[in-house]
Order: sequence, then C-alpha cells, then structure tokens
Amino acid sequence: VQVKALVGTAEGNWVKLAEKSGRVTVRAQQGAYHLTLQLTVPEEYPDSAPEVSLSETNFDPRIESVAANNLKEIVRRMHDGYAADAALSQLGAPPPGKGGRKG
Repeated sequence: VQVKALVGTAEGNWVKLAEKSGRVTVRAQQGAYHLTLQLTVPEEYPDSAPEVSLSETNFDPRIESVAANNLKEIVRRMHDGYAADAALSQLGAPPPGKGGRKG
C-alpha cells in the first residue's frame, strides 16, 4: 500500500507483486520519461538484503547510472535499519544500535 501511495495513480504508473518469487515491479512515469524497477526479496531475508535494479528506463545513461546506485543505497540503508525518511536523506541518522543512541 505504501509503494502504491508513493507511485501514485497517474497514467503509466503501476505496481505488480509476485509473491511466489518475492518480486515487486514498479513503473513510474512523468511526462515523456519513465522507469521500471524490480525489487527482489531473497528467501534468506532478513539475513540477506533485498536486491533492486532498474529494468527499463528512457533516461540518459548517466542519469540511469546515478538512479540505479541511489536505489541500491536506499535499499541497503533500510536493510541496515534506517527509517524510510533517514534512508532517503543524505544526512540520515545512524541506524538503530549503530551509535548515536544510548540504551
């Protein structure tokens, strides 16, 4: 539900869930530009991090590379325990139990 809220209901945007394979495919479109990404949750989750990749886009290859790297970093941060807002921020707080907090 949260992913659908982020993607929105605009024409060309959609989310597909494949529960058996642990895959979520998201397509987002704004004007003439679009991207499709796949998030795969391994059977070993949470011991192994989910994998994310851009499967299709019409962005310039340099922008595609930056976007792909940012997606992988956000997924890594969330797997490490960052809250969603902190994972999206360049200045995110340390993950729970990783310093900065006592207790």
